[in-house]
Amino acid sequence: MESLLTEKHHALLFGLLARNTIEYAGEAEGEAIVLEAVRRYGEQRGRRMQLRVLRDGAPLNLTSYLAYKEWRPATSEASGKTVEQAGDVVSTVSACPWANAWNEAGLLRYGRLYCQEIDRALGRGFDPEAVLEVQRTLTNDREPCQFVFRGAVIPGTSELPVVDSSMPWDYHCAHLYKTMCELLGERVGKEGLRVARAALDEFTLTVGEVAIRRILDWQNTDFNQLP
Repeated sequence: MESLLTEKHHALLFGLLARNTIEYAGEAEGEAIVLEAVRRYGEQRGRRMQLRVLRDGAPLNLTSYLAYKEWRPATSEASGKTVEQAGDVVSTVSACPWANAWNEAGLLRYGRLYCQEIDRALGRGFDPEAVLEVQRTLTNDREPCQFVFRGAVIPGTSELPVVDSSMPWDYHCAHLYKTMCELLGERVGKEGLRVARAALDEFTLTVGEVAIRRILDWQNTDFNQLP
């Protein structure tokens, strides 16, 4: 089934969820809930990547991490470069569809929280021993993102090919929404679920009812496991 959503929709949904959470719970508690949700979401995604690597008998290292990414860009708004440098892979991102979406919607203040946690959380979920350094992010430091994957080589230039393990953006948005609902329910109860639903209702104005039904259809999914 073709995805109705893109990474920019994923960014918009996160921004709306984060804004509503912080406006409801207050700056300190709201940010803590959002950051914890990003960590949980990222670790679950990283765990699924790990499961694919182990299933295929590939080495559990950062080269495999780069080869088994769960998403592919649906827009052409990302730009940057990835190079091998002194035994590591260094990736620099100068333009990003997430940053663009948050800027366009006036949600950068909230969206930047995603960038503070997501990459380290992915790395922990994939392999707690892996050294994935987030040196800066475009949304928090106003300079190009820079990530260092210690001891990795670029897949496709080594014996390990790039593996098509991408999932549709509908799935990723559903995972994001479920994780925020879980955290809000745990921290503030039923009122927190209404906060999340209000964000989803606002998101509907952009993406339409069909896309929202797909997101809701995934809500009984165990995102710790491979689909």
